[in-house]
Amino acid sequence: MKNYLINADFDVYEDNYTEGEQEHVNGYSINSAEIEAESPIEAVSKFYENVLSLPFDKENAYIPHKESKENDKNEIQYSNLVDKDNSEPTQAQLDLWEKDELKLYSLDAYIKVYEITPVEF
Repeated sequence: MKNYLINADFDVYEDNYTEGEQEHVNGYSINSAEIEAESPIEAVSKFYENVLSLPFDKENAYIPHKESKENDKNEIQYSNLVDKDNSEPTQAQLDLWEKDELKLYSLDAYIKVYEITPVEF
């Protein structure tokens, strides 16, 4: 197992079922989350599970440097649909959202992962 440090910036947007992301309503950061994992992607998955209590599917993650070598190699981006409490919406909430009777939000994450390497004196 390796130790990883995760720094994450989040942007929150109102999300409309038919029109997608709307107005930016919030932003925040979580820095210095230490995660023990076998790989950087597993560290991100554990971060979502243990820190955010939200689902994470690596197949839906966006890795910017795969499209442009100018982007940081340690960055990953991910988006979740959340309710007003920043939790995964229930099926009942999703049904109301689809009818435009409830507001849900897009939680867009910009995550940087660092491997923590002990130093020797």
